[in-house]
Amino acid sequence: MENKYREILSALDLVSIGFEAFNLLVQIKGMYPHLRVGYIYYAALDCLSDWHGNPIVDNFTFIPLMTDAVPIYNGISYRVCSIDVNTIHAHLEVFADHTVLFGTMHDPILVKLLDFYQFSRKRLILRRPLKLEGSSAKPYIDKYLRFSKTWDHVTVLDSHKVIRYLNRLDSLLTLPEVGEEIEQLWLKLILEELDLPILPEIVSPRLPERSCLFVNL
Repeated sequence: MENKYREILSALDLVSIGFEAFNLLVQIKGMYPHLRVGYIYYAALDCLSDWHGNPIVDNFTFIPLMTDAVPIYNGISYRVCSIDVNTIHAHLEVFADHTVLFGTMHDPILVKLLDFYQFSRKRLILRRPLKLEGSSAKPYIDKYLRFSKTWDHVTVLDSHKVIRYLNRLDSLLTLPEVGEEIEQLWLKLILEELDLPILPEIVSPRLPERSCLFVNL
C-alpha cells in the first residue's frame, strides 16, 4: 500500500460499506462538506454525482477492498467471488480510531467483514435488515449479533424494532414510510457518533433512536 493512499485512508472521518450506505454517505457529505469520506464497494462509482452535481471522484475516496465480485439479479445486488485476506487486514489497520464505518448487515462485502475480528474493533454503525429484505446472510448476522454485547463501540440499528414500534403508532404504515424512518434513525446515529450538529428540519425521526438499537440480553 502506497504511503499517499495510507495517509488518505487514515484521515477519513466516515466510510460507507455497500451501495445503500453509499447513498446515505452522499447525503451526509452534502450537509457537512468538510467531512473526509470514503466508500467500500466492489467497483468505483465515478459516473455518479454528489448533491451539488460534482463528480463523486472529486470528494469521495473509493476503497477497493473486495473487487472480485459480479452483479446479480439484473444488477440489484452482487456476489463476492473471492477475498484477499492480506488486503483486508492492511486496510483495517490503516483506518484511524476516529473513523466511523457504517453499512447494512446483509450487504455482501459487509457480510465478509463480519468474520474479521479487526473489523469489530472499529467504530461501527450497522443496520440489521428487515425480514422482508430476505437474505442468505441471516445466519452470519445472527452469529455476529450473539457476541455483540461485548463491543461498546459497535452500534446496531435494529430494523425489526423500528417496524414494531412504528406499527404501534400507525397500523397503516407503508414500506416507503418505514424505509424513511430507518434512514432518519441511521442518519441521526451517525451524526451523533461524529459529534456533528443535527439540523431538526432535516433529521427528525419519529422514534427515539436509542430505543431502536439491537440489545443482546
